[in-house]
Amino acid sequence: MDQHKHIYFIGIGGIGMSAIARYFKGKGYSVSGYDRVETPLTQSLQEEGMDIHYRDDPALVPTDSPFVIYTPAIPDDHLELSHCREMKYTLKKRSQVLGDITNDMYGIAVAGSHGKTTVSAMITHLLHCAGMEPTAFLGGIALNFRSNFVPGRSDLAVVEADEYDRSFLRLYPKLAVVTAIDSDHLDIYGNTGTLEKAFLEFAGQIHSEGTLIHNHRLTQFDALPELKKISYHLDDPEADYYTNNLRVTEGAYRFDIETPGGMLEELTFNIGGLHNIENV
Repeated sequence: MDQHKHIYFIGIGGIGMSAIARYFKGKGYSVSGYDRVETPLTQSLQEEGMDIHYRDDPALVPTDSPFVIYTPAIPDDHLELSHCREMKYTLKKRSQVLGDITNDMYGIAVAGSHGKTTVSAMITHLLHCAGMEPTAFLGGIALNFRSNFVPGRSDLAVVEADEYDRSFLRLYPKLAVVTAIDSDHLDIYGNTGTLEKAFLEFAGQIHSEGTLIHNHRLTQFDALPELKKISYHLDDPEADYYTNNLRVTEGAYRFDIETPGGMLEELTFNIGGLHNIENV
């Protein structure tokens, strides 16, 4: 990356792409890009000093041999992408760059067919409040940070690990979370069995001294006996972590958490939905 001063994004307005764009802008790189339509998110990026256009025109691609990052959502016949290939610019997919940034850090990767954005934001919030200053790449705009990117000063990185296009197989985390494995993205995987194999492959890429935290319902990970695993569930006592004494008081959830090391008592959570208590 030190060879490049300009980072160009094809699909800069995507939630994952824009987080990486913000990362590089914060590192002092010149950042610009293309997206199909103007949105509040691209407007925010422009306000942060990024030059963005909305017409697929190779003449608008910078000529200073930029480092080009593109999203798999961009079709192969995209004019700007084809131009960058013809010019032999350095090109990488978003997932490759995310791996390049985070694989040398203490990576915490959150995967799952649903819940990963919420869980990633919760982990980032807890680490931030604990003074651990993580860097986070989120799949949504976290209200407390008002961004999908949180700059940090430590070697901790929280990453939303997307299974689309097998992107999460670019990550080698120290700690991973898998919330759910549902029949999704079958246009990529073909069938649920292939999808499950990809999640097992992702879990197999966790650092040898690392840990997988997974929903207790996901028995697929029993196939990895050598991996350290911790399970959680809303209220199943067979899980390592589960809630007890769950009730609603004054509009908020109050509950205890049973853990292998004892009970965490009288937690309060103000966001609705039992699925969010399980996410907690």
